Amino acid sequence: MRTTIKATHMPHTNAIDAYVHTKIELLERVLAPEEKSHIARIDVGRGTTHHKSGKDAFYAEITLHVRKKDFRVTVKAPDLYIAIDGMIEKIVKEVTRHHKAVDVQMKRGARQAKAQLRGV
Repeated sequence: MRTTIKATHMPHTNAIDAYVHTKIELLERVLAPEEKSHIARIDVGRGTTHHKSGKDAFYAEITLHVRKKDFRVTVKAPDLYIAIDGMIEKIVKEVTRHHKAVDVQMKRGARQAKAQLRGV
């Protein structure tokens, strides 16, 4: 999967890149083999620069483009790494929910086609 990581209102470090790439591996396990070559855009950072600390000061956002479908998740948290973990959990949940819905539609369509063939 091709990933683009952007840091906003904070320095972009190798530690952040390494952490995000280890977490992206969880997402790659859920994706089908033909979907792994698609694009993920990740934006991490602080919401504003004038707050030194506070509730939900950091955010992590991912936009994933997979076969005519776009997934987007944003998570805010008091710590950057907690926000990244939450982002990955939510995007994995959303992608698996989509895959289950597609499977149900495929089965339903197959049943309808089989019923039409029996009627002919």
